[in-house]
Order: sequence, then structure tokens, then C-alpha cells
Amino acid sequence: MSDFAKEWVLEAETEFRFELDVGASLAITLVRGQAEIFGAELVERKPYLFGSECKAAVFTWVGCTIEMSQPSTEYVSEETPMAAYGNLHIAFEQMRVRTLAKLRGSPVPEAPTAADPPRIMVLGPENSGKTTICKTFGWSPILVNLDPNEGGWAAPGAVSAAAVHGPIPTSSPANPLGSASTSAPTTLASNAILPIVYWWAAGIIVDTPSSFGSGPATNDHRQKLIRACIDAFRINTILVVGHEKLNVEMQRAFGSLLTVVKIPKSGGVVELDHSYRERVHMYQLHAYMYGETLPFPPGIKAATQGGETLTDFTLSPSSTVVNFSDLTIYRIGAETMAPSSALPIGALRVVSEMQPVPVDPSQPGSGLLNAVLAVLSHRNPDENERYDEELLDLTVVGFIVVTNLDIAHKKNDGSLANTRISCRQDRDSRVL
Repeated sequence: MSDFAKEWVLEAETEFRFELDVGASLAITLVRGQAEIFGAELVERKPYLFGSECKAAVFTWVGCTIEMSQPSTEYVSEETPMAAYGNLHIAFEQMRVRTLAKLRGSPVPEAPTAADPPRIMVLGPENSGKTTICKTFGWSPILVNLDPNEGGWAAPGAVSAAAVHGPIPTSSPANPLGSASTSAPTTLASNAILPIVYWWAAGIIVDTPSSFGSGPATNDHRQKLIRACIDAFRINTILVVGHEKLNVEMQRAFGSLLTVVKIPKSGGVVELDHSYRERVHMYQLHAYMYGETLPFPPGIKAATQGGETLTDFTLSPSSTVVNFSDLTIYRIGAETMAPSSALPIGALRVVSEMQPVPVDPSQPGSGLLNAVLAVLSHRNPDENERYDEELLDLTVVGFIVVTNLDIAHKKNDGSLANTRISCRQDRDSRVL
């Protein structure tokens, strides 16, 4: 054992929880036994590297011994919700087996419910561990990230969906749902998310933002969002994480239409403040543009990130200068919008929360400097009429960062102001 390493012996059905400080890194090695991190099993004698203020836990069903270098905040807990999560996994697996039997024309095992694949929506307030729970359910489902705060497999601010073909590695909050595939060399090749497969039988898991699970039960806007999600993904199971009032609300609203299950919140869930979330957004955007390589802690000369050997490959975004006239830029909704109750009697909104509003880069206060812009796919060329609202239905094919605005030339008639943008062009995000 290294002079910098510390050894922990974990009993069966316990977990080692750790939190990393800013700039700190940690390497964990499974010495003996069996262990996993959010459903991803660890391999013996293989150091796993963590960084970027990662907060995670090593769980074992049968007991194990782990060794780590330069530990940060750490403790072992005997109270975990993994048994309840395991029972849910078995129930969802039975739903998949019945669905496959029906699709193949085989006898369908008797069950109180129809032979449908699990289509799960996970609800809960902020800091309840929804994303962690979604990562523990496997068998190649479609994982849908509806939380713009997470970013999923893209830049922060996006919603996305992808087929998960294996355990999602956890090493950094910069890639909370694993690494997406790219045409450039990366440190995570075989674990990269691949195109959609097996979605019909394996089911759908929908990770929702905290706004779905907080606020008064009479909030019509929140209820409309939840119902729209249920209809869009044909949800048949709602999991409510550690919130009795929300569970009662969902039972009353949807209990007659689908299954509502309350599951325990893990005691290891960390309360995340606003400054931490801002730093995580920075980590995610930097990892999207440049890739991510975590530093080795003292005493560690070789380790894996997300279960794979680290390499020296990094991504290199390209920079280019384009004319304002070559871009059409929109902002969704107004930056500041008064509530409807503040409008004059009988007055209607001119701009809705979801209406695309054109942005003129040459105007002061455009807010484009250092902004992150989503590049949308082409509109349907077969349509005779086009509307700005169609933008809401287009997929995102990449992101650009505006690093400079040159508006001085607008004083000359006929001249075009330029914007210098830094654009990562080596990957098709295909974000919804």
C-alpha cells in the first residue's frame, strides 16, 4: 500500500461516501471483494480516478476492501436505500421479460399489470438524488435528461436523450451521465454513449428537474409540465424520491392512470449550493469543448477515468470569424418578464415564455459576448410556410461560444460587423 493510501474495510450492504474539494482528486482501488459506484461495478486492482468536486459513494452487497489516495470528506454508512432500489430493478426487469415474451409470441407470465415495458419518470425536490437513481437502472434503456441544470451529454442548458448500453461511469460532475461519442479521440471510447437501440423493450427512464417536484400542489404550470411529460413518453410508473407530500399529490392526480411509488432518499445526498452548481456548469462546458483529464493525486502514477485507461488525447475546438448576416440568432422568451398579474387589466402578453425572439448582435446590450449558443439543425425544406416557433422542434447539432464582438464597423454604411466565435465542430450532439 502506498504511503499516501488509506484502506477501508466495508461490511455487506454498506457504502463508503466521499466528497472532493475544489482542485482535489482521488483514486480508489478495489483490493478484494465486490463493489459498485451508482451501478457501475469496480474491477479489482484497478485505480479509479475522481475529480472536479465529485461527490459519490462506493456500495457493496457482499463486503469489500478498498484503498484510496488522498481522501477528502469521507465516511461509511450502514443505512442505504439500495435494497429498495434493487427491488425496483427486479420489478422493472419482470416488466421487460413480459414485454419481450409478448413481442416474440411466447407465453406471457401472469402479472397484475399489462405486458408493457417500464416507462419511468423520477420526481423529487432539489438535492434528492434523482439522477443517481436513474443511473442505477440498466438493461439498455433510453435515458431522458429533462433537467437543463444537468446538461446531460451536452452543454448546460440542454435537454437530451440517449440509449444507455452499459453502466454509466462516474468520475466527475462534468460528465454526470457519462461521455457522449465524438469523432475526435477521447479518454472514454468504449463507454461512449451510442445511437438509440432496444428502446421499445428496455423502457424509458426520465430524469426530471427539481421544479417538477417542488412548489404548491395548485401550481397549474407545474402540473401541466408533469402531464405533458407523462403523455409524451407514455409514462406508466412515477417514482417519487423521499417526499411524502409530493407522493400524495401524484397519487391523487395520476394514481388511477399509472403506478406511483414512493422510494427512500439516500442519506448520502449532498445539499448543493448555487456557487457549486455554477462551478459544475463551468466543468461541464469546459469538458464539452476540450475534453477532461483529471490530475493524479500524490502517490498515484497510473489510474483509470470512468473505468478506462487515461490517454493524452484532448479535444481542440476551432475558432472562426463570421458575419452577422450569416447568422440568425434567437433568444427563447424575454430575459425579464413580469407575471401575468402585473399586466394591465385586459392586456395580453406580446412575448410568451417559449416564443423565439430575434437578437441583433450589433445592438448594445445584446448579451451575446461570452454567451453559449446552440446550433440547430436545418428546417424541413419541403414546408411552404415557416414559423419561428418551429425552432422549438429542431435538434441541436452543436454549441458555440462567442468570444468577441466587433461592432465598430456598423458606423460604415454597407459594412458588416463581425463576431468571433469559438466552436467545437467535431461532434454531433443530437440533443433534443
